[in-house]
Amino acid sequence: MLETRTGEAVELEHAGQAVGEAVEEGTRRLAERWEDTRTRLRARARDAAQATRRAARATDGWVQDHPWPAVGLAAFVGVVLGALACRRAG
Repeated sequence: MLETRTGEAVELEHAGQAVGEAVEEGTRRLAERWEDTRTRLRARARDAAQATRRAARATDGWVQDHPWPAVGLAAFVGVVLGALACRRAG
């Protein structure tokens, strides 16, 4: 009977080791995927920031070259947004 229990204990120990190894492998893979995702998100954020800066420079250049149309466009946008706000409130 003691031999049976000892055999079962050995089997349980091996099973526990296998589970522990599987958990370690899963944790390692998850950490790798997390780092890969963080790297890709940082690259996309950097690209978006660069595109935003380019758009801001282009807009600034256009406004500098065409100040009165820019004022007219801003007034038009303000009137449209004001009309929409009044419609919602009323």
